[in-house]
Amino acid sequence: MSLPSGELQVPTPTYGRNLLSTLPKSLLTRRSFSHGQLRKMIFSALFPLILAIVAACTEVATLPMTLDLEEVDGRNIPVQSGRPMISFESQERPTLDLGGPWKKLRLGVDHDFSMKPRTPQWLTDVEAETGGATRPGFDDSAWDDHVLPGVENIMPDEPEDPIGAEVYEGGVYYRRHAAVPAEWEGRVVRLVTLSADYVADVWVNGEWVGYHEGGYTPFAFDVSSKLVYGGDNLFAYRIDAVPWEIRLDTLPFHPTSDWQHYGGIVQDVYLEATPPIHVVRADVLPENRAGKLDVSVVVENRGLSTETITAAVRVFTLDPDHPGYQSDPVAAHLSGDPVFLSGNVETSLTLASGAYTRLGFDVSIPDPLLWTPAEPNLYVLEATLYAGRDELDSFSTQFGIRTIEVGPGAKVLLNGSPVFFTGMARHEDWPDTGRTADMDRIAEDLQIIRDTNVWFLRTAHYPNHPWTYILTDRMGFAVWEEIPAWWLTRFSVDVLMDRGLHKQMWREMIWNDRNRPSVLFWSLCNEPKWFFTSKLREYIRDLHSDLDDNYPDGRLVSQSLAADGEAFTASAQQDVDVAGWTLYFGVFYGDCIPAETAAFVQRQWDRFPDQPILATEFGYWSGSDGSSEPYQVQVAGETLDGLFPFAAVDPEGNTTAGPLSGVTWWCQFNWYRIQEPHNQTMGLLHMDRVISKPVHSTLVERYRPYFDMGGLGEPVGDSMGTRCSR
Repeated sequence: MSLPSGELQVPTPTYGRNLLSTLPKSLLTRRSFSHGQLRKMIFSALFPLILAIVAACTEVATLPMTLDLEEVDGRNIPVQSGRPMISFESQERPTLDLGGPWKKLRLGVDHDFSMKPRTPQWLTDVEAETGGATRPGFDDSAWDDHVLPGVENIMPDEPEDPIGAEVYEGGVYYRRHAAVPAEWEGRVVRLVTLSADYVADVWVNGEWVGYHEGGYTPFAFDVSSKLVYGGDNLFAYRIDAVPWEIRLDTLPFHPTSDWQHYGGIVQDVYLEATPPIHVVRADVLPENRAGKLDVSVVVENRGLSTETITAAVRVFTLDPDHPGYQSDPVAAHLSGDPVFLSGNVETSLTLASGAYTRLGFDVSIPDPLLWTPAEPNLYVLEATLYAGRDELDSFSTQFGIRTIEVGPGAKVLLNGSPVFFTGMARHEDWPDTGRTADMDRIAEDLQIIRDTNVWFLRTAHYPNHPWTYILTDRMGFAVWEEIPAWWLTRFSVDVLMDRGLHKQMWREMIWNDRNRPSVLFWSLCNEPKWFFTSKLREYIRDLHSDLDDNYPDGRLVSQSLAADGEAFTASAQQDVDVAGWTLYFGVFYGDCIPAETAAFVQRQWDRFPDQPILATEFGYWSGSDGSSEPYQVQVAGETLDGLFPFAAVDPEGNTTAGPLSGVTWWCQFNWYRIQEPHNQTMGLLHMDRVISKPVHSTLVERYRPYFDMGGLGEPVGDSMGTRCSR
């Protein structure tokens, strides 16, 4: 493959150089590196030796995973902590918000102890840490006050303090008393936590109810039998923010991870009450653009007797003019006009006490409105359970109809049209609250990003708050979502695959956002280290086949590899649908930014001529004092000079020969990170979301022509598409 004549001509540079070999040259050029950045480079070069030593000496976690798949009525459903995994999409159900003042105690904990199985002896031993802090009668009056949800890290008084957010990687206990309504007795009550970092154990009224590992995905426990209805209840959490050090058995695990480790109960915590017979989750996948839907509804009977019930599904438009469009996560509140639905919309079943089942509905919406970023048409599916004429429960979920596939000529096709998206990355990080978010703040961030002329959003290196993806559906962003597998190595992959942690995080991410039409790409990892290609391919194939074989959803699988590791890792791109590359020519490697960037993309196109390419990162830091702002502008402009000739769609909407489906600046806002310097300055704007840098206007103007054409070219052929990613 090659560019049309007259396009940018590029020389063939020297590749395969590692970071250490570029250090002397980098120090003599216009690029300046802080002591922290130099330490990171040297550390990276020595990393294989360090890891080999650590792998031989470190105790590996034996804590079992808490999520599995179970085949029910011919399909797999997710099971979390022994029960069907709920949808964490907000519902029109009774809830009790546990946000607000809690008591807390920081303490040093044994991290290896936290990563062991929860045996009776473990539960006995944990009591010795505090002398019984999980029990209702414990005196916590001397403990500190803390508002939850809220990161445990102490945040600076001023945005972008050079010291950054406090790095706290230890243990913390939280306690709170709350009255549970008497009328909830007889219902199923779940304690829902949208994010707790990193290992969370939970007690209710002194009884341990379960644990969860991982700081970026929600979890829930059935606490119905533990509660005092109409009376006082104690809720207690033990959180171990296991350090990001070289222990190999956690995700993330790397001490130089380029974002902040925010520990504690980071996102919302609440109780949700449902009837004994209720809908646990409803998954809606578009089969094609003609409106055919694959609907799975999981129903559970927690009542005392076998019941015969009827389940029915209906569909409504989601009203874009509703005043809560960007502030109300409950889809049922935004339901508009009813939509005609053909197919089997109703079924009857008999369900034994304590049992659950999956109901399948093959239905179609004639002449549907399709979802695209520029026209984010959405629907609401309502699943309702009846006993005779009495309504037992109702569940609603937001969804959209669109297809995503790899088409001829190395094109990503959205609804049959080739895409070229102007893109942006965003860390979930605010200067006063860290990762703790509310819907208004998320919407404000997304609007700022939209105003940068962006159609494509990479939500950093981890799943964001669930409301982020509700909003990307509604506001119109094509999304790349990723598990926190940052800088994987040969040794860490062995441990993670043995534990199954990579697969748990992968499955949790996918099942949480299964109904979100805005999510087009699932990402397996970011910048795995170059010295373990064979193991990398095993890791990729394991997760990709898990999705394709066990719960296919039609999305495209990708990864973000580092361009300077091309000689070692590029072969692994054959195992994904779309090749993602981070491109830092003129920053960490290379000299002539546009020429070397273009040469790199050309080489990958030649290597896999039928595979689309995504530029998943490019950028440069401004420096805390702004001293590097001119070079930040230069990197932005010259990198785009090298990339734009490969765009799959030109600014007039014409399809080109190019394989490039999108470009992504890293990032929209400055953020805090765990390593020094703690203030990362690669943002277009400062953390206050107000003060912009010169590079911001550069990106706005360079992105504008591609943004104005909507990101999509003319449809390819007249196929209605199918839900197939490979």
